[in-house]
Amino acid sequence: MRIKLLATDVDGTLTFNRSSMTIPLEVIELLKKLEAYGVLVSLVSANALPIIVGLKDYLGLKGPVIAENGALVFINCSYESLSRYSTHKVLKEVLEVLKEYVESSWQNSFRLHDYSLNIKSKYQHKAMEIFNKVKRYVEGKYKWIKVTFSGYSIHLTPADVSKGKALRYVMKKLGIRREEVVALGDSLVDIDLIKEAGIGVAVSNADEELKKVADLVLRNPSYKGFIELAKMIINNELSFIK
Repeated sequence: MRIKLLATDVDGTLTFNRSSMTIPLEVIELLKKLEAYGVLVSLVSANALPIIVGLKDYLGLKGPVIAENGALVFINCSYESLSRYSTHKVLKEVLEVLKEYVESSWQNSFRLHDYSLNIKSKYQHKAMEIFNKVKRYVEGKYKWIKVTFSGYSIHLTPADVSKGKALRYVMKKLGIRREEVVALGDSLVDIDLIKEAGIGVAVSNADEELKKVADLVLRNPSYKGFIELAKMIINNELSFIK
């Protein structure tokens, strides 16, 4: 089986861990080696589009970018919106109603559809409790919004998009078949992504719900898991999956 596209989450998957924004040099080297081997690398993230497109360009990658949890795709030197909605007005409402617990992310100035909230430092130890509070408030009022938690930020995402739907869009645009795609992730927001790929992979420290739907759970966590998977692809060792 020839893999033509690797769609990978960034934070907590290519970085040292979920609390780090640093991508190790060995990861960068393998990203370049994968593309030299003929595998396009698509960076998939909840981050704002300019952040991930900039990362792609500085890394010298050729694959498309998926940002804002699937709401935006950057492909063929232009971006495409995959959602009809923007959660910007709801963000302002949440920041007023729940201002004790959350604050706006600096990235919101660069977002179009999916907007994010940071949990205030004094409530970090209650992150899941705050997330559930925001989720109940928003989804109880707005059926067209889903509230997710990336491990970094709480996201107000239009319900008509997901990382998986965006990957399907990318595959169609590039003429790549599902069985030629591998997807890698670490969190709940990556479930649709890895289910859409021919082979869905989770790093060893991924959320349990993600590991349950993965075709392959790696032996190593975060960036070490990516290194493990990249070497498997280059050495053509994925033929035993599915």
